[in-house]
Amino acid sequence: MDLKFGLTIGDNLMVLATYKKKGISITNAWFMDASDDLSTIKTDILYIHEAPFDKIEFSPAIIWPQLTLVHDLTASENSILGTLNSTTKRKVKQAEKAGITTALYTSRDLAADSGLLHEFGAHHDRMYRQKGMKAIFNHALVQAYMEADMLSMTTAVFEGHKLAYHAYVGSEHRARLLYSVSLFRDEDEDASLVARANTYLHYQDMMCFKNRGVTSYDWGGIKSFDEPTGIDSFKMGFGGERRTCFNIIAGRSMLGKALTGLLRMRRIISG
Repeated sequence: MDLKFGLTIGDNLMVLATYKKKGISITNAWFMDASDDLSTIKTDILYIHEAPFDKIEFSPAIIWPQLTLVHDLTASENSILGTLNSTTKRKVKQAEKAGITTALYTSRDLAADSGLLHEFGAHHDRMYRQKGMKAIFNHALVQAYMEADMLSMTTAVFEGHKLAYHAYVGSEHRARLLYSVSLFRDEDEDASLVARANTYLHYQDMMCFKNRGVTSYDWGGIKSFDEPTGIDSFKMGFGGERRTCFNIIAGRSMLGKALTGLLRMRRIISG
């Protein structure tokens, strides 16, 4: 099935998905630029992800920087492979030699088989519980992305067992990593094999998107380039262009403005 992300506004690449949380309408906007018209969007709270600017006409608003890595998928496969460091490249080759395979599921595939997203979410929540952390899988938002034809999911499989899962939000020409799950903590799984499977899946995701006309692969955020976490270092092992963009939360209705004002005050007080 051809990969296609929908709900594009006008001739631009911005895509939108709205869901409700405790009766509050939250519209998530991705891949927008300064020429996009936001005035017609009716919602309580507008959440703009990775905007290329740090100002917005709406008030109140909360704006904070977001670091990320982006791969140019218009480059040749050899050029993209050449951006990987030696460790990452070795894991890709080992996974391929071991016979690990990958699969991609579009929004339509996921809508046709609801068990796929349920399986992904269950593994994600369990992974965070095993880490002693609060799960951050937003089931309602993921459902909204799927219904807006903005979601895709990929898996890495070895001998019939799924070892890694990735979820992406995207437009016709862009793909941005949303969630990643690896089954490292399953007693029956070989941790080194899972690590290779996850690495291989990222590389194959880039190749799969490239072959379907997607031109930009976003790694979904980096905490620090100067003092990278373990996950940051893993992502940086693939290379890519370092970018700084901005996340923006803006109130649009009276309720949304009040809630955004409270959120901004909390951020100021908490430092």
